[in-house]
Amino acid sequence: MRAQSLIFAITSILYVPALVSSSVLPQKIRGITRRATPLSPSPITFKSSVKGASNSTSHTSGVQSNNSSDEPIPFECDVTVEDADGSLSYSSTFPNQLQFVSWVGAGLVTCTLPMTFITMTITASNALGESAPIANAEPCVECSELDAVSTNYFCQQAQFGGTCSGEWSVSDEVVIEAPMGSIFDLASANCIIDGPILTCSVSAVAGTARPYENANLPDGYVDDIELGETAIDDIRATHFPGGASVDKTKGLFLPTVTDADLQNIFQQGLLSTNEWTTTSLGNFEKQFPYAGVGITNEGDPSFQVTMRITPSGGVVTTMYPS
Repeated sequence: MRAQSLIFAITSILYVPALVSSSVLPQKIRGITRRATPLSPSPITFKSSVKGASNSTSHTSGVQSNNSSDEPIPFECDVTVEDADGSLSYSSTFPNQLQFVSWVGAGLVTCTLPMTFITMTITASNALGESAPIANAEPCVECSELDAVSTNYFCQQAQFGGTCSGEWSVSDEVVIEAPMGSIFDLASANCIIDGPILTCSVSAVAGTARPYENANLPDGYVDDIELGETAIDDIRATHFPGGASVDKTKGLFLPTVTDADLQNIFQQGLLSTNEWTTTSLGNFEKQFPYAGVGITNEGDPSFQVTMRITPSGGVVTTMYPS
């Protein structure tokens, strides 16, 4: 079992590399608010970062004014994405199909003044744009601090029809309603101001979950695949000397090639980066270098092997020297 950046408990059949996170673009937001009790001036920072990425901060400023003197009084809110990490779980058996993408998240909002309303949600989105919260919090009212805790969301590749593979992104959305009379006077393109209410959303690409850790299969192929006993029997019947259904239009493996050799050829075929094509029957076909295991249909030494697989279901339909 191999493990990197292990985030959650796993069984012995899985190994887990981390989904790499990207930095978040900074924002700058400033504003003015009014309140009867003055506070000493202080800068306001709106921080947004993803764990594992280079630090990135954005600034949210606000000023509170005394109703009688109309003197500005600043307030401060810090928003931090403390955790937004995805872990990829692959089967330990070749070709190491993706099993899960597991997410943990955490966030914190702190303000120097009680805000009328604060919410925060951290979300992960797959390649299709389907989203799920990885951290959230119950909205707080008349509060100055809010914790977003992990939902421990995980995407199971088989259960979700293969939609766990591909590019993932993470985003956080924070809504802060300042006291009555507040005005945010400057916002980045990632924020929307509606009177005393500020809504900010920041996103970043987290990384790509390969459907197979150690295989190069056709684009979009997500089914588990293996060279099973039935496939080996069919290959021996059609592509070995003396087979019951020898196909004379195709090459033949040498009689000395064992089942273990066929498994190794199969694995090398999946590892090969050569292009997959589509046959007239709709199967996927790949030719890849592999010498010394057979002859062509013309009796010459073969230097490559052709493999065909079904478009779904992970079945090897044939494999022969070519």
